[in-house]
Amino acid sequence: MAAPQEKHIHDINGSWLLNKRLSDSLKHVLRLQNVNWFIRRAISFADVTIHATQSKGENGLVTIMMDHVAGVGLALTTEMRRLNWATREHKDFIWGNIRTRSRYIPTANIEEGEKFLQSGWLEETVSGDCIQDKTESSTGSWTSVTVWGFEQIKGERRLSRHILVRKGYEIATARLVYDYIGPINHVQ
Repeated sequence: MAAPQEKHIHDINGSWLLNKRLSDSLKHVLRLQNVNWFIRRAISFADVTIHATQSKGENGLVTIMMDHVAGVGLALTTEMRRLNWATREHKDFIWGNIRTRSRYIPTANIEEGEKFLQSGWLEETVSGDCIQDKTESSTGSWTSVTVWGFEQIKGERRLSRHILVRKGYEIATARLVYDYIGPINHVQ
């Protein structure tokens, strides 16, 4: 389902289902991130939903909690994004120990992997903000830059993210496209 107009990069609250038909394969991205083969395979078959809860603290700091759920409620991982570009340590069973940081940024200011990370966006993303994540393994063996925004795909407005992963001289990219399901309390 297309993203409703009231959803924008400063309000992605709700449930978002990864649309595998419209998305690129993650196999090369996950391989460069040292995700083991069994988990990569399981992710490729799972229907993954993100339940996003976005809030703003009294100090103006925006925090986004993203619960990734597979199939009928199997929790995969929870990601917390504090959009202040401060580095946070995080550990989960998919990526292991990582360092990550996130922020709102004008799309035109994205530098790493410019063409892939900057292309395809709707005007609202091109002329406005996007969410940028930068993640690296705690060992420094790989880095990832992700840009979140809205695109027009097959005639419908969709939330998507462009991912670029580097490991040594290898680079892998993927575009993930999401269907809007509705408010989180709407989904059982």
